[in-house]
Amino acid sequence: APGSFSHIWMICGMIGGFIYLILQFVQVLDSAHSLAESWLDKWEQTEDKRWYFALLFTTVVSYGLAITGLIIMYHSFTQENGCALNKFFIILTVLICLVISSISITSCVQRVHEKSGLLQSSIVSLYVVYLTWSALNSGPETQCNKSLAEILSLSNSDGSKVHFGSENFVSIGIFVLFVLYSAIKTGSSSKFSMSNSTERIGNDSDLEGGPVSGNDDNSGKLFDDEKEGVAYSWSFYHFTFAMATLFLMMTLTNWYSPNSSLENLHPDYASTWIKILSCWVCAGLYVWTLIAPIVLPDREF
Repeated sequence: APGSFSHIWMICGMIGGFIYLILQFVQVLDSAHSLAESWLDKWEQTEDKRWYFALLFTTVVSYGLAITGLIIMYHSFTQENGCALNKFFIILTVLICLVISSISITSCVQRVHEKSGLLQSSIVSLYVVYLTWSALNSGPETQCNKSLAEILSLSNSDGSKVHFGSENFVSIGIFVLFVLYSAIKTGSSSKFSMSNSTERIGNDSDLEGGPVSGNDDNSGKLFDDEKEGVAYSWSFYHFTFAMATLFLMMTLTNWYSPNSSLENLHPDYASTWIKILSCWVCAGLYVWTLIAPIVLPDREF
């Protein structure tokens, strides 16, 4: 019932899930930029065309998967007559993919983002398509999504069903990848910080004419006692995983509204709108990262 703890907790879970999807997109965009920059640098330094073909292959595959997803969505979630909202979501997603891809290769963007291109926009397009599919898949089961994939179905005594479908498994899979990426990146940042700190201490000791450490047994070893500070933003790190936990909670409960009995668990459009809004926000954030240096040339990004 509205005002109950379970209802308020569901709202908190949806808000946390929305924030998590945005944070997850930031990680996706960061990994896309890192991948493109790394491969472009290796291609320029070694003149090995295999890095160029890796860029090309990843871009083509990402766009191919995105186009395939759009076709499947239009076939599964629309009908010739009706399903206007689903058609609107899918067509808008197509336009978003076209717009972000076009903006990423314009001359003005290329001047300020030399290594920005279709690889990043293809990965962003694929993520936007995934969010749209997830949003459509989360809606109530009607004629507009009657082909909703059901990997696991639990039948109730009255014949109704609680669905835990393919969208949930994909979301959990991406969640696991997100956790692994965050852990690896945090570890890499820690090592980089420790390396810089050790190098700085060594340089200071050389200037003073003394050794780095008086204990020969500890030479060559790196220690991070975190007395001066941690190598990462602990508040943001734990906030991210708190939001991820709320997202996982909503995914495992299939974004259902809490009711007094299992038979009354039915999906609604709340999760659909949360996911589709996160899709639009992610696309807007990506466009802003491209045009911000152009719109605000006096600011450093």
